[in-house]
Amino acid sequence: MQSLFIEHSGLDRVAIKRKIRKNVILGILQNHEALSFTEISQQSNFSLPVVSDLVKELIQEGFVEPVTVRPTKIGRPPEMVKINPHSGYIIGIDIGRVTTNLVVIDMKRTVVAELEVNTIALRDDEKIFDAIEAEVAQLVKNAQIPEEKILGIGVAIPGLVDSKTGRSYTYLTAGDKPVREILEQRLQKPVAIENDAKAMALGEKYFGAARDVNHALVLNLGWGIGMGIILDGEIYYGARGFSGEVGHIRVMDNGYLCECGKQGCLESVASGRAIQRIAVERLKNGAPSRLAKDFPKGLDAITVADIVEAACNGDQFSIELLEEAGKAIGEVIAYLINLFNPEKIILGGRVSNAGRFILHPIKTTAFRYSLIELQRDVSIEISQLGARSGALGATALISRLIFETRHINLTAYV
Repeated sequence: MQSLFIEHSGLDRVAIKRKIRKNVILGILQNHEALSFTEISQQSNFSLPVVSDLVKELIQEGFVEPVTVRPTKIGRPPEMVKINPHSGYIIGIDIGRVTTNLVVIDMKRTVVAELEVNTIALRDDEKIFDAIEAEVAQLVKNAQIPEEKILGIGVAIPGLVDSKTGRSYTYLTAGDKPVREILEQRLQKPVAIENDAKAMALGEKYFGAARDVNHALVLNLGWGIGMGIILDGEIYYGARGFSGEVGHIRVMDNGYLCECGKQGCLESVASGRAIQRIAVERLKNGAPSRLAKDFPKGLDAITVADIVEAACNGDQFSIELLEEAGKAIGEVIAYLINLFNPEKIILGGRVSNAGRFILHPIKTTAFRYSLIELQRDVSIEISQLGARSGALGATALISRLIFETRHINLTAYV
Protein backbone atom coordinates (compact mmCIF):
# COMPACT_ATOMS: atom_id res chain seq x y z
CA MET A 1 0.00 0.00 0.00
CA GLN A 2 1.23 3.49 -0.82
CA SER A 3 2.49 5.46 2.21
CA LEU A 4 0.73 8.75 2.91
CA PHE A 5 3.67 10.19 4.84
CA ILE A 6 5.34 13.22 3.26
CA GLU A 7 8.71 13.43 4.98
CA HIS A 8 11.48 10.99 4.09
CA SER A 9 9.40 9.75 1.15
CA GLY A 10 12.33 9.96 -1.28
CA LEU A 11 10.19 11.73 -3.90
CA ASP A 12 11.23 14.72 -5.97
CA ARG A 13 9.90 18.22 -5.31
CA VAL A 14 7.01 18.03 -7.79
CA ALA A 15 5.86 14.62 -6.52
CA ILE A 16 6.00 15.79 -2.89
CA LYS A 17 3.94 18.88 -3.76
CA ARG A 18 1.35 16.61 -5.34
CA LYS A 19 1.37 14.28 -2.34
CA ILE A 20 0.87 17.18 0.09
CA ARG A 21 -2.14 18.38 -1.88
CA LYS A 22 -3.69 14.92 -1.97
CA ASN A 23 -3.29 14.57 1.77
CA VAL A 24 -4.91 17.97 2.32
CA ILE A 25 -7.89 16.80 0.27
CA LEU A 26 -8.12 13.59 2.31
CA GLY A 27 -8.03 15.65 5.50
CA ILE A 28 -10.93 17.77 4.26
CA LEU A 29 -12.97 14.71 3.25
CA GLN A 30 -12.42 13.20 6.72
CA ASN A 31 -14.68 15.87 8.17
CA HIS A 32 -17.56 15.51 5.70
CA GLU A 33 -19.87 12.77 4.49
CA ALA A 34 -19.33 13.76 0.85
CA LEU A 35 -18.20 16.81 -1.10
CA SER A 36 -18.30 18.00 -4.67
CA PHE A 37 -15.14 18.93 -6.56
CA THR A 38 -16.19 22.58 -6.28
CA GLU A 39 -16.58 22.35 -2.50
CA ILE A 40 -13.16 20.70 -2.18
CA SER A 41 -11.68 23.46 -4.33
CA GLN A 42 -13.23 26.13 -2.11
CA GLN A 43 -12.00 24.55 1.12
CA SER A 44 -8.50 23.70 -0.12
CA ASN A 45 -7.89 26.83 -2.22
CA PHE A 46 -6.72 24.53 -5.03
CA SER A 47 -8.02 25.22 -8.53
CA LEU A 48 -10.88 23.07 -9.82
CA PRO A 49 -8.74 21.37 -12.52
CA VAL A 50 -6.09 20.49 -9.88
CA VAL A 51 -8.74 19.08 -7.53
CA SER A 52 -10.30 17.05 -10.34
CA ASP A 53 -6.92 15.58 -11.30
CA LEU A 54 -5.88 14.75 -7.73
CA VAL A 55 -9.23 13.29 -6.70
CA LYS A 56 -9.27 10.97 -9.71
CA GLU A 57 -5.81 9.77 -8.67
CA LEU A 58 -7.02 9.20 -5.10
CA ILE A 59 -9.93 7.16 -6.47
CA GLN A 60 -7.49 4.97 -8.43
CA GLU A 61 -5.41 4.49 -5.26
CA GLY A 62 -8.51 3.43 -3.31
CA PHE A 63 -8.51 6.28 -0.77
CA VAL A 64 -11.57 8.03 -2.22
CA GLU A 65 -14.86 6.73 -3.61
CA PRO A 66 -17.32 8.39 -6.01
CA VAL A 67 -20.82 8.99 -4.66
CA THR A 68 -23.86 8.34 -6.80
CA VAL A 69 -26.00 11.48 -7.05
CA ARG A 70 -29.62 11.45 -8.15
CA PRO A 71 -30.08 13.15 -11.54
CA THR A 72 -31.90 16.47 -11.48
CA LYS A 73 -34.28 17.93 -14.05
CA ILE A 74 -32.20 21.08 -14.31
CA GLY A 75 -28.52 20.85 -15.17
CA ARG A 76 -25.94 18.18 -14.62
CA PRO A 77 -25.53 16.87 -11.04
CA PRO A 78 -22.17 17.67 -9.43
CA GLU A 79 -19.50 14.98 -9.09
CA MET A 80 -19.46 13.96 -5.44
CA VAL A 81 -16.82 11.94 -3.61
CA LYS A 82 -16.22 10.62 -0.11
CA ILE A 83 -13.26 9.16 1.72
CA ASN A 84 -13.04 5.36 1.75
CA PRO A 85 -13.05 4.59 5.51
CA HIS A 86 -11.48 1.17 4.95
CA SER A 87 -8.52 2.42 2.91
CA GLY A 88 -6.30 2.93 5.95
CA TYR A 89 -6.14 2.56 9.71
CA ILE A 90 -4.26 4.21 12.58
CA ILE A 91 -3.42 2.61 15.92
CA GLY A 92 -3.20 4.57 19.18
CA ILE A 93 -1.54 3.20 22.33
CA ASP A 94 -1.74 4.84 25.76
CA ILE A 95 0.78 3.17 28.07
CA GLY A 96 -0.32 3.98 31.61
CA ARG A 97 1.38 3.01 34.84
CA VAL A 98 -1.45 0.59 35.63
CA THR A 99 -3.17 -0.25 32.33
CA THR A 100 -2.44 0.12 28.63
CA ASN A 101 -5.25 1.12 26.28
CA LEU A 102 -5.12 0.50 22.53
CA VAL A 103 -7.52 1.63 19.80
CA VAL A 104 -7.58 1.39 16.02
CA ILE A 105 -9.51 3.95 13.95
CA ASP A 106 -10.37 4.03 10.26
CA MET A 107 -10.02 6.94 7.83
CA LYS A 108 -13.26 8.50 9.16
CA ARG A 109 -11.85 8.44 12.71
CA THR A 110 -14.32 5.74 13.72
CA VAL A 111 -13.09 3.31 16.39
CA VAL A 112 -12.88 -0.14 14.81
CA ALA A 113 -11.50 -2.06 17.78
CA GLU A 114 -10.01 -1.42 21.22
CA LEU A 115 -8.14 -3.35 23.86
CA GLU A 116 -7.25 -2.77 27.53
CA VAL A 117 -4.52 -4.79 29.27
CA ASN A 118 -2.48 -4.53 32.44
CA THR A 119 0.79 -2.66 31.93
CA ILE A 120 4.03 -4.53 32.44
CA ALA A 121 6.34 -2.46 34.68
CA LEU A 122 7.44 0.70 32.84
CA ARG A 123 11.16 0.08 32.65
CA ASP A 124 13.81 -0.51 30.00
CA ASP A 125 13.16 -4.18 29.62
CA GLU A 126 12.66 -6.23 26.47
CA LYS A 127 9.51 -7.64 28.05
CA ILE A 128 7.56 -4.40 27.70
CA PHE A 129 8.46 -4.11 24.02
CA ASP A 130 7.52 -7.77 23.56
CA ALA A 131 4.20 -7.00 25.24
CA ILE A 132 3.49 -3.96 23.04
CA GLU A 133 4.26 -6.00 19.95
CA ALA A 134 1.91 -8.79 21.07
CA GLU A 135 -0.84 -6.33 22.03
CA VAL A 136 -0.72 -4.61 18.64
CA ALA A 137 -0.92 -7.99 16.92
CA GLN A 138 -3.95 -8.92 19.07
CA LEU A 139 -5.64 -5.58 18.31
CA VAL A 140 -5.15 -6.01 14.55
CA LYS A 141 -6.52 -9.54 14.80
CA ASN A 142 -9.58 -8.33 16.76
CA ALA A 143 -10.18 -5.56 14.21
CA GLN A 144 -9.89 -8.02 11.31
CA ILE A 145 -7.97 -5.53 9.17
CA PRO A 146 -5.06 -6.12 6.77
CA GLU A 147 -1.76 -5.26 8.45
CA GLU A 148 -0.54 -3.50 5.29
CA LYS A 149 -3.34 -0.94 5.66
CA ILE A 150 -2.03 0.34 9.00
CA LEU A 151 -0.72 3.84 8.26
CA GLY A 152 1.11 4.39 11.54
CA ILE A 153 1.06 3.99 15.32
CA GLY A 154 0.89 6.75 17.93
CA VAL A 155 2.15 6.00 21.44
CA ALA A 156 1.46 7.98 24.64
CA ILE A 157 3.90 7.56 27.56
CA PRO A 158 3.77 9.15 31.04
CA GLY A 159 6.54 11.46 32.22
CA LEU A 160 8.87 13.74 30.28
CA VAL A 161 8.68 13.04 26.54
CA ASP A 162 10.32 14.87 23.63
CA SER A 163 8.00 14.14 20.72
CA LYS A 164 10.36 15.73 18.18
CA THR A 165 13.32 13.46 18.92
CA GLY A 166 11.20 10.48 19.92
CA ARG A 167 12.85 10.21 23.34
CA SER A 168 11.31 9.53 26.74
CA TYR A 169 13.22 10.86 29.75
CA THR A 170 11.22 9.29 32.58
CA TYR A 171 10.11 5.83 31.43
CA LEU A 172 11.44 3.66 28.59
CA THR A 173 14.51 5.85 28.30
CA ALA A 174 16.02 3.06 26.16
CA GLY A 175 19.69 4.02 26.55
CA ASP A 176 21.20 5.65 23.47
CA LYS A 177 18.28 4.74 21.20
CA PRO A 178 15.10 6.85 21.15
CA VAL A 179 12.11 4.75 22.16
CA ARG A 180 10.41 5.76 18.90
CA GLU A 181 13.21 4.12 16.92
CA ILE A 182 12.94 0.91 18.92
CA LEU A 183 9.17 0.76 18.41
CA GLU A 184 9.46 1.45 14.68
CA GLN A 185 11.92 -1.42 14.34
CA ARG A 186 9.68 -3.69 16.38
CA LEU A 187 6.36 -2.78 14.79
CA GLN A 188 7.59 -2.08 11.26
CA LYS A 189 5.38 0.99 11.01
CA PRO A 190 5.90 4.76 11.37
CA VAL A 191 5.63 5.65 15.08
CA ALA A 192 5.04 8.95 16.87
CA ILE A 193 5.34 9.32 20.64
CA GLU A 194 3.94 11.88 23.05
CA ASN A 195 3.47 12.58 26.75
CA ASP A 196 0.23 10.99 28.02
CA ALA A 197 -1.42 14.25 29.16
CA LYS A 198 -0.70 15.97 25.84
CA ALA A 199 -2.08 12.91 24.03
CA MET A 200 -5.19 13.19 26.19
CA ALA A 201 -5.50 16.85 25.17
CA LEU A 202 -5.24 15.80 21.52
CA GLY A 203 -7.95 13.22 22.16
CA GLU A 204 -10.24 15.94 23.48
CA LYS A 205 -9.33 18.29 20.61
CA TYR A 206 -10.06 15.77 17.84
CA PHE A 207 -12.70 13.53 19.45
CA GLY A 208 -14.04 15.13 22.61
CA ALA A 209 -15.05 18.23 24.54
CA ALA A 210 -12.32 20.54 23.14
CA ARG A 211 -13.33 20.22 19.48
CA ASP A 212 -15.06 23.59 19.40
CA VAL A 213 -12.82 25.62 21.73
CA ASN A 214 -9.47 27.29 21.17
CA HIS A 215 -8.31 27.59 24.78
CA ALA A 216 -8.60 24.53 27.00
CA LEU A 217 -6.71 22.73 29.75
CA VAL A 218 -6.91 18.94 29.98
CA LEU A 219 -5.87 17.41 33.30
CA ASN A 220 -4.92 13.76 33.49
CA LEU A 221 -5.87 12.73 37.03
CA GLY A 222 -4.42 9.25 36.99
CA TRP A 223 -1.70 7.43 38.90
CA GLY A 224 0.14 10.75 38.55
CA ILE A 225 -1.14 14.20 37.49
CA GLY A 226 -0.28 15.91 34.22
CA MET A 227 -1.80 18.51 31.94
CA GLY A 228 -2.17 19.16 28.23
CA ILE A 229 -2.51 22.83 27.25
CA ILE A 230 -4.47 23.98 24.19
CA LEU A 231 -3.78 27.62 23.28
CA ASP A 232 -5.17 29.23 20.12
CA GLY A 233 -6.32 25.79 19.00
CA GLU A 234 -2.83 24.25 19.23
CA ILE A 235 -1.07 22.07 21.79
CA TYR A 236 1.41 24.20 23.73
CA TYR A 237 4.75 22.47 24.25
CA GLY A 238 7.13 25.00 25.78
CA ALA A 239 10.83 25.36 25.01
CA ARG A 240 11.70 21.65 25.15
CA GLY A 241 8.27 20.09 24.93
CA PHE A 242 7.89 19.49 28.68
CA SER A 243 5.05 21.92 29.47
CA GLY A 244 2.12 20.89 31.65
CA GLU A 245 3.86 19.29 34.64
CA VAL A 246 1.14 20.63 36.91
CA GLY A 247 1.47 17.67 39.26
CA HIS A 248 4.69 19.14 40.59
CA ILE A 249 3.26 22.46 41.75
CA ARG A 250 3.88 22.74 45.49
CA VAL A 251 0.65 22.72 47.52
CA MET A 252 1.84 21.70 51.00
CA ASP A 253 4.74 22.70 53.23
CA ASN A 254 6.76 19.73 54.52
CA GLY A 255 4.37 17.38 52.76
CA TYR A 256 4.83 13.89 51.38
CA LEU A 257 7.90 13.13 49.31
CA CYS A 258 7.02 13.13 45.62
CA GLU A 259 8.59 10.85 42.98
CA CYS A 260 10.33 13.94 41.58
CA GLY A 261 12.35 14.18 44.81
CA LYS A 262 10.60 17.24 46.22
CA GLN A 263 8.05 17.54 49.02
CA GLY A 264 4.45 18.72 48.95
CA CYS A 265 3.76 18.42 45.21
CA LEU A 266 0.12 18.21 44.10
CA GLU A 267 0.84 14.71 42.79
CA SER A 268 1.94 13.60 46.26
CA VAL A 269 -1.44 14.48 47.81
CA ALA A 270 -4.08 14.20 45.07
CA SER A 271 -2.98 11.66 42.43
CA GLY A 272 -4.34 8.15 42.26
CA ARG A 273 -1.15 6.87 43.87
CA ALA A 274 -1.47 9.43 46.71
CA ILE A 275 -5.16 8.76 47.35
CA GLN A 276 -4.44 5.04 47.56
CA ARG A 277 -1.48 5.55 49.92
CA ILE A 278 -3.36 7.95 52.22
CA ALA A 279 -6.36 5.63 52.37
CA VAL A 280 -4.26 2.63 53.36
CA GLU A 281 -2.34 4.64 56.00
CA ARG A 282 -5.54 5.90 57.66
CA LEU A 283 -7.28 2.55 57.53
CA LYS A 284 -4.28 0.88 59.18
CA ASN A 285 -4.55 3.53 61.91
CA GLY A 286 -8.14 2.53 62.56
CA ALA A 287 -10.19 4.93 60.43
CA PRO A 288 -13.78 3.59 60.12
CA SER A 289 -14.75 2.59 56.58
CA ARG A 290 -16.52 -0.17 54.73
CA LEU A 291 -13.19 -0.66 52.93
CA ALA A 292 -11.70 -2.09 56.15
CA LYS A 293 -14.49 -4.68 56.17
CA ASP A 294 -14.02 -5.53 52.49
CA PHE A 295 -10.24 -5.87 52.88
CA PRO A 296 -9.78 -6.94 56.54
CA LYS A 297 -6.35 -8.52 56.01
CA GLY A 298 -5.10 -7.06 52.75
CA LEU A 299 -5.53 -3.29 53.00
CA ASP A 300 -2.53 -2.81 50.70
CA ALA A 301 -4.63 -4.32 47.91
CA ILE A 302 -7.08 -1.41 47.93
CA THR A 303 -7.14 0.50 44.63
CA VAL A 304 -8.43 3.91 43.57
CA ALA A 305 -11.28 2.11 41.81
CA ASP A 306 -12.25 0.50 45.15
CA ILE A 307 -12.24 3.92 46.86
CA VAL A 308 -14.39 5.43 44.11
CA GLU A 309 -16.83 2.52 44.28
CA ALA A 310 -17.05 2.85 48.08
CA ALA A 311 -17.74 6.59 47.75
CA CYS A 312 -20.51 5.90 45.23
CA ASN A 313 -22.01 3.49 47.77
CA GLY A 314 -22.04 6.15 50.49
CA ASP A 315 -18.80 5.39 52.37
CA GLN A 316 -18.06 8.62 54.27
CA PHE A 317 -14.35 7.87 54.60
CA SER A 318 -13.94 7.52 50.83
CA ILE A 319 -16.08 10.58 50.11
CA GLU A 320 -13.94 12.74 52.43
CA LEU A 321 -10.73 11.35 50.94
CA LEU A 322 -11.81 12.31 47.43
CA GLU A 323 -12.99 15.70 48.68
CA GLU A 324 -9.54 16.42 50.14
CA ALA A 325 -7.90 15.54 46.83
CA GLY A 326 -10.46 17.62 44.95
CA LYS A 327 -9.77 20.69 47.07
CA ALA A 328 -6.03 20.44 46.40
CA ILE A 329 -6.63 20.03 42.66
CA GLY A 330 -9.16 22.88 42.69
CA GLU A 331 -6.68 25.25 44.32
CA VAL A 332 -4.16 24.59 41.55
CA ILE A 333 -6.87 24.95 38.91
CA ALA A 334 -7.64 28.41 40.34
CA TYR A 335 -4.03 29.39 39.57
CA LEU A 336 -4.41 27.95 36.07
CA ILE A 337 -7.60 29.92 35.42
CA ASN A 338 -5.83 33.11 36.45
CA LEU A 339 -2.80 32.29 34.29
CA PHE A 340 -4.36 30.92 31.11
CA ASN A 341 -7.94 32.28 31.05
CA PRO A 342 -9.25 29.05 29.43
CA GLU A 343 -12.72 28.46 28.00
CA LYS A 344 -12.85 24.91 29.26
CA ILE A 345 -11.07 22.65 31.75
CA ILE A 346 -11.49 18.93 31.10
CA LEU A 347 -10.73 16.29 33.73
CA GLY A 348 -9.71 12.80 32.65
CA GLY A 349 -7.89 9.81 34.12
CA ARG A 350 -8.93 7.21 36.66
CA VAL A 351 -9.49 9.65 39.52
CA SER A 352 -12.04 11.54 37.41
CA ASN A 353 -14.17 8.37 37.51
CA ALA A 354 -15.21 9.57 40.98
CA GLY A 355 -17.60 11.93 39.18
CA ARG A 356 -19.38 14.43 41.41
CA PHE A 357 -17.35 13.36 44.45
CA ILE A 358 -14.22 14.84 42.87
CA LEU A 359 -15.81 17.42 40.54
CA HIS A 360 -17.79 19.33 43.19
CA PRO A 361 -14.83 20.11 45.51
CA ILE A 362 -12.65 20.95 42.49
CA LYS A 363 -15.18 23.46 41.12
CA THR A 364 -15.99 24.97 44.50
CA THR A 365 -12.33 25.55 45.35
CA ALA A 366 -11.31 26.67 41.85
CA PHE A 367 -14.06 29.31 41.71
CA ARG A 368 -13.37 30.44 45.27
CA TYR A 369 -9.75 31.35 44.53
CA SER A 370 -9.81 32.48 40.89
CA LEU A 371 -10.71 35.95 39.64
CA ILE A 372 -14.41 36.54 39.01
CA GLU A 373 -14.02 37.89 35.48
CA LEU A 374 -11.73 35.03 34.43
CA GLN A 375 -13.95 32.30 35.85
CA ARG A 376 -17.18 33.75 34.46
CA ASP A 377 -17.20 31.82 31.17
CA VAL A 378 -15.01 28.83 32.02
CA SER A 379 -16.54 25.37 32.38
CA ILE A 380 -14.98 22.53 34.35
CA GLU A 381 -16.17 19.10 33.29
CA ILE A 382 -15.25 15.43 33.25
CA SER A 383 -14.15 13.91 29.96
CA GLN A 384 -16.75 11.84 28.14
CA LEU A 385 -14.06 9.82 26.35
CA GLY A 386 -13.18 7.84 29.44
CA ALA A 387 -10.16 5.55 29.41
CA ARG A 388 -9.78 5.76 25.63
CA SER A 389 -8.96 9.52 25.50
CA GLY A 390 -5.17 9.07 25.58
CA ALA A 391 -5.19 6.30 22.97
CA LEU A 392 -7.47 8.34 20.69
CA GLY A 393 -5.13 11.29 21.12
CA ALA A 394 -2.22 9.03 20.16
CA THR A 395 -3.96 8.28 16.84
CA ALA A 396 -4.10 12.05 16.24
CA LEU A 397 -0.28 12.13 16.37
CA ILE A 398 -0.27 10.14 13.13
CA SER A 399 -3.28 11.93 11.62
CA ARG A 400 -1.55 15.29 12.04
CA LEU A 401 1.62 14.07 10.37
CA ILE A 402 -0.36 12.82 7.38
CA PHE A 403 -3.28 15.17 6.88
CA GLU A 404 -2.00 18.48 8.24
CA THR A 405 0.80 20.65 6.87
CA ARG A 406 1.92 22.71 9.88
CA HIS A 407 5.00 20.51 10.46
CA ILE A 408 6.14 20.75 6.80
CA ASN A 409 8.29 23.49 5.32
CA LEU A 410 5.80 24.25 2.55
CA THR A 411 8.01 26.87 0.90
CA ALA A 412 10.36 24.08 -0.10
CA TYR A 413 7.68 22.30 -2.12
CA VAL A 414 4.58 24.39 -2.83
